[in-house]
Amino acid sequence: MNKETKYRIHTGVSVGEYQALILRLYEQYPNVARSKVMEFEKAFSPENPFFRFAKVMNFYVYDSNDVVGHIAAIVDSRLGEIGIIGFFECENKQGYADCLFGEANKFLKDAGLKECRGPINMNVWLNSRVSYPEDHQPFFLEPFTLMYYRELFLNGGYVVDHQNITISESIEKTKIRNYEKYYSQSIADGYRYQTLTSENAMECVHDIYALTSTIFEGSYSFCKITEEEFLYFAEQYTKNHGQNYIFILKNADDVSVGFFFAMPDLFNHREKSVVLKTMGLLPPYQGKNLGSAMLYFVYQEAKRGGYERLISSTMSVDNNRILSIADQNTVPYRKYEVFKKELL
Repeated sequence: MNKETKYRIHTGVSVGEYQALILRLYEQYPNVARSKVMEFEKAFSPENPFFRFAKVMNFYVYDSNDVVGHIAAIVDSRLGEIGIIGFFECENKQGYADCLFGEANKFLKDAGLKECRGPINMNVWLNSRVSYPEDHQPFFLEPFTLMYYRELFLNGGYVVDHQNITISESIEKTKIRNYEKYYSQSIADGYRYQTLTSENAMECVHDIYALTSTIFEGSYSFCKITEEEFLYFAEQYTKNHGQNYIFILKNADDVSVGFFFAMPDLFNHREKSVVLKTMGLLPPYQGKNLGSAMLYFVYQEAKRGGYERLISSTMSVDNNRILSIADQNTVPYRKYEVFKKELL
């Protein structure tokens, strides 16, 4: 019970209560609602190996008999003095949000942590960030939230700690169409593009894990998770062998040096789009136009598949090299933020 307000706080994992809250909040976005509930169920399954390294406390806030908000306070032993808040969902009332923030921050502070970041659903490998505005429909794999969450965090004493943007471009206008020379040079230099199939799925996922563990080390809120944790959530992509644009870049010695993760937008069937979710190259292979070559590989495959748009998802606002692929007249499709707060 939160003694400072009229609202009740309950703790524990209740998929039913979380689902009821999500279905109500995201009534206009049924695809998002389903994906959020599925992520919650999988994240809080006893089979999730994440819990070998972390402890989590879920808080639900009630007004009368109705659940009006949820937050998870997450202590990951690998993050030092940084605590995480995730799975934040709340009706548009500052009192509800402040109640949740207060309970979560107290839990993290009592655990000896000095700083809180969020929303991050356990770690940056899962959905994180607040998104805004809502003037475009959500897309598949997007960390979509209701836009008023941003004000709830800012009014709750949090400050912006990291920013990302998404852009959406016509496949006929993107600058990527000019990268054919880089792709052709990569082929001439002996590079090979190994796409994920039913036969090599586990090998590809294993390589992606190894690559990401090196490529993204030192990036914002990065936590090197175990391969078991990675496979726990990535296994869905080893079982779904429909159309995808997931591949490994191999050099002339057949060594994996880069990867690309892209998928068709399964949420929007009116306009066929491919979501460019994540890509990376090992440091010795950066600055050699191989990133441009990989982008062109996806571009030509998407064009052959009849896709109309490319959605470059959640790019860091300080990654000028990636942002340069957009046409100068392109405006952001959506913006995203992660917040932080000192635990005083």
